[in-house]
Amino acid sequence: MISIDENEIARLDLAQFMDHKEACFTQLQALEKVDLILVCNSVKVPLPDLEALQKLIHSKEGVLVLLDPELMQDLEGETWNIVPTLQEAFDFISFERMQRDLGF
Repeated sequence: MISIDENEIARLDLAQFMDHKEACFTQLQALEKVDLILVCNSVKVPLPDLEALQKLIHSKEGVLVLLDPELMQDLEGETWNIVPTLQEAFDFISFERMQRDLGF
């Protein structure tokens, strides 16, 4: 369900999250630290679910990145990390990790 790469970056497809919310939350809660890329594929994200997921990731000292260029307009004005490509998602997480390591 949630794939974690060699750099300990988790990736989750929104459709899987919507079908298996409780299992996803359980798996994420079991991790000590987690940075998550949520691949949205133009699926509308229910805001309460998105907020709960962001709260969990932040409690693990991680960052949540939403991968979907169309969400950039839908969530405009909100405080979300939205990127259009997978490479930009990895780059964003790498930058956030560097800032954490430097104490910012």
